[in-house]
Amino acid sequence: MPSVQICVEEHSSACPVNKTTYHKTRLKYFASLQNSSSGCRLASILGAIDASACRHEERVALILRRAERVEVGSGNPLTYALPGASAQKPIRWAPKRLALGARAQTASAACARVPAADRASIGRSLFLFLTLRYALHEPAVSTGTTMLLGCVEGCHWLATNLLVTLVILHVVASDSSNFNCVAGLDSAGATVPKGDIVLQVGSSLEIFCNLNLSHEDAQGQNASSLVFYRNDKKVSSEFVEVINATTIRLFKEKPPASTDMYYCKLEGPKDLIVKPQEVKDFSCISHNWQNLTCRWIKPENPIKTTYKLHFYLPGRAGKRLLFNCPEDNDKTSELKKKLQKNEELCFWDLYSEPHYRQPYEYYYFEMRGSNPLGEIKFDPIKFHHYSHVIPSPPEKLTVENTTHNSAFLTWDVPFPMQIFPPGVHTRMVYQSTYDNNERWHVANTSYLSDHLANQTYHLAPLSYANTLYDVRVYLRSAFAVGDDKWSHYASVTFKTPPTVPGAPPETVIGSFEVIPDAGTRDVYVYWRQVPPTLHNGDKFDYKVISVKENGIERYLEYNHSSAYAKFKGLTYNTYEFSIVSTNIVGDSLTKSVVHVPTKEDMPKEPVSFTKIAFHDGIYELSWKAPSESPNIESYTIFWCLNGRDRPYQCNGLLNWTVVPANVTLKNITVPDDSKIYQFAISANTKNASSGMVWASCTVIHNKVVDKMKSVWINRIGSTFIEVGWKLECSDRIGRVEAFEIGFCPIVSPRETACKEPLQTIKLEPSERQFHGNVTGLRPYTTYMVNIAILTNNGKGTPSDPLFNTTMEAAPEPPTNVTVTEVTNSSMTVHWIPPAAMNGTYRFVQKSGDKECHFICTGQFNKLHKIQD
Repeated sequence: MPSVQICVEEHSSACPVNKTTYHKTRLKYFASLQNSSSGCRLASILGAIDASACRHEERVALILRRAERVEVGSGNPLTYALPGASAQKPIRWAPKRLALGARAQTASAACARVPAADRASIGRSLFLFLTLRYALHEPAVSTGTTMLLGCVEGCHWLATNLLVTLVILHVVASDSSNFNCVAGLDSAGATVPKGDIVLQVGSSLEIFCNLNLSHEDAQGQNASSLVFYRNDKKVSSEFVEVINATTIRLFKEKPPASTDMYYCKLEGPKDLIVKPQEVKDFSCISHNWQNLTCRWIKPENPIKTTYKLHFYLPGRAGKRLLFNCPEDNDKTSELKKKLQKNEELCFWDLYSEPHYRQPYEYYYFEMRGSNPLGEIKFDPIKFHHYSHVIPSPPEKLTVENTTHNSAFLTWDVPFPMQIFPPGVHTRMVYQSTYDNNERWHVANTSYLSDHLANQTYHLAPLSYANTLYDVRVYLRSAFAVGDDKWSHYASVTFKTPPTVPGAPPETVIGSFEVIPDAGTRDVYVYWRQVPPTLHNGDKFDYKVISVKENGIERYLEYNHSSAYAKFKGLTYNTYEFSIVSTNIVGDSLTKSVVHVPTKEDMPKEPVSFTKIAFHDGIYELSWKAPSESPNIESYTIFWCLNGRDRPYQCNGLLNWTVVPANVTLKNITVPDDSKIYQFAISANTKNASSGMVWASCTVIHNKVVDKMKSVWINRIGSTFIEVGWKLECSDRIGRVEAFEIGFCPIVSPRETACKEPLQTIKLEPSERQFHGNVTGLRPYTTYMVNIAILTNNGKGTPSDPLFNTTMEAAPEPPTNVTVTEVTNSSMTVHWIPPAAMNGTYRFVQKSGDKECHFICTGQFNKLHKIQD
């Protein structure tokens, strides 16, 4: 874990001369091989190496000066390639080793013979030579190196730097067996340089981390498992490079002044380090036949891998003329800012070197990948150039003329696509403000020429007048396939002129409502509103253009909305209403007619019309046929979107459906169950209709009703009580199947509990007013009565109880009547009182034709005297 100190001032007490900062050692001294040769001769003079080795060293230096490319491999330390040659050749070294340790004393003695003025330059030459020599093929380093260089006055820093450099190379080449970070601590790797690192501001920081594959913790790992940390934060991957299978390098150019702790960690298995793999998603696009951009995705590889793209053209020269990727320019730099992770590109245009080759229909691309594990040339790719040209958008797209249902458009093909050999196809799409944003109509452009520089198109028929349209035109190479090869669009907007409305409001048999009045009637005439797509102009409205009473034209005033017209005080004659739609241009060309029959010809309305709301916008509508109109042939069911339910008139869109006479239940699904819909029904004969009857409220499905509120006593007898009630909308939740009346005699007027078990009776509902008799009651008895609704969802809560007493009735006759003590003027009568008096106690004695009434207030069974 090296501690890195970056200092501002050199040779100060705060910034000692750093003995580990000379780190540019990765074979970059090939350019100074002349100095290396001089160093060889110096080493022989000082007795550090045999003089015969220097001649071989000079020959190697000559080769390396001429070499075009020099590489270091794992099998052979050094290979080179001369200009024009593709293959690498190995350099064979003389089997001589540095004998620094063996000749340390000789080196020390010889050092004194070096003139003081020459020691600095000679020391640098010797340093370069020893560094290069060691990096390529000499792993041995001994204490003699320090003695040899340490004697050079003024170059003491070189001695230590040489040792540091050799240690770095030693680790990178994986020749050292010492991976201990601290003495006595066995670790899976080590960092180089070891110890503290002190740098001057402006210097660059470089640290290597090498993995010890012989350590048990490093088994199965590679350099991709190594990471650097700065203090407690992981160092970004942009500063870390994988050198080979066991080594990574941290490099920061000119870091700011700081004191930090850097350390290397083994974080588990990562991606395998492999030779270059074939790139993914290789594709090339030419924009407007003026440039060519090729893109690809590099496969993940922990080790730095580079890819180079070349192309060659068809012809006799073929592969002999390879064209590479141009150098970066402003355009390329801008494109590369938008690249995704691991994405790379090449860009050619008419000004690049090499430049973009427009005339060739085909290109052949070659991709080469290289990393420290090798170089691979992938199979050539045959690229159809002309099918991957994406034109620029059409130019000067203009609307020349419009009618209420058509438009004439013109545009130019952009240069140089006007002379593009395959030509260009055209695609035109358009939409109006009434279309869904995702829906575009496609115009038929198949008859347009592929090679005209200027195009004209008649767009017709258009569906809507007085409407804004958006038109978009695309271009594509005639050889291209796929929607991704269309150009960006050119667009233009225009508005079609107005015309008369496209339709009158729709009506149907029964689309009227009659409200009787004293000797007259008010009539509402309903219609389905014309959709906005057919308004065709501003100031759109509806009007009744004709009213005929018994066939005679009448002028009648009326009020109207967007959904109906109301006529007041009409007679009971037959009427015919004609309705049109109108706008700023004029009236619709056709009209709709509604017939209202006479009172005698009008069939009766359906009864018990009920709507039940289910989930998902489903309504169940039920009704009963009118009993006095046997000639019913159909029913018209209406529903109207409105902000409020009845009794408010509907001003929204009216819809309807007609069902046969044998149907008395119908499900209707509305498009939006969050909105309020009103429902109505009419009964229709062959020539007339009852008009509309609106459902007064909405019944909610799958909910048990609350207790009924409108309950009363109609009549009372001595043995019956008639109960009446009326259903409100909240009571119609679910379909009513029956009414259950509960009753029982109570203990007393002050104690209303039942003194006998509660009894119930069930009654079928009637059509309009609901009522029922509770019979078999005892006279002159106080009863409790309540009522509950039975629906298909269960029994509702009984209503609040009502208390009432039945009327008096004749008492039952007394029993065991006997007469005793009879005289000529008196007698004594004995009897057993009746079980039920059925009212106030009264006793009647019959003697001949006379009646004597005795009112007694207590129990008795003996009358002592009866007077004549």
